[in-house]
Amino acid sequence: MTLAYSVVHQDCVQILSDAAIYLPDGTLVDFKQKVFTSPSVPLAVISIGSSEMGDIISEAIIEVSAIGSFDVAILIIEEIIHRLEGHVPDGHDFSLILSGISESRGPCHFFATTKVNDKTPAYSLFQLSTPEFGNMVGTSAEELAAIGFTPAVAQALGPDFLRQYGVALAEVMRRKKTTNWMAPDRPALHIIGGFLQLTTITAEGCATETLTTWPEDQIGQKINPFGQVVEAA
Repeated sequence: MTLAYSVVHQDCVQILSDAAIYLPDGTLVDFKQKVFTSPSVPLAVISIGSSEMGDIISEAIIEVSAIGSFDVAILIIEEIIHRLEGHVPDGHDFSLILSGISESRGPCHFFATTKVNDKTPAYSLFQLSTPEFGNMVGTSAEELAAIGFTPAVAQALGPDFLRQYGVALAEVMRRKKTTNWMAPDRPALHIIGGFLQLTTITAEGCATETLTTWPEDQIGQKINPFGQVVEAA
């Protein structure tokens, strides 16, 4: 699990993401940038679930993007996702969000998952119809309003909204435990940690900035959103 929140704006797409890599029991094993960006076209991808499989497919997507066209890359990526069916090892299901600037569609984002469920088709890459999409820990309207995270403010600030309010949003979610929807049998965990990044994709390319770090998070421990060391079991 990871914080992976993509927002489509009029002339760009943004992804808010954290950096924590951890074991099934929540023990931190690494911190890293989770968004893979293309140097060839305005395209970025982030995975949720198995970091091993997610990284492999994300790297493949970036290699495909070297073709130099977002729209052509999407056609190839669709086929890659489709061909994964029957070849994902047990326990390594993942989902991905692919965001960027299409030559024909403009700013847009896509979703794919290997997890079979009754809501989303597996092994299919499809464009999302909503301007906001992501794996966010449940927050109430009251909690969001308390930090100024409202639709009116978001509309007024546009791409600057997540730059100004992303940390506050992440802090609210960071303090909540959540069950991994990719592995619902596992216990609920605090999942957001390490550092928080904002990736902005425009027609000119991709840029990633770090909004904050959580130095209290330490390798070998569990995420400690309240500033207290939570020892690994």
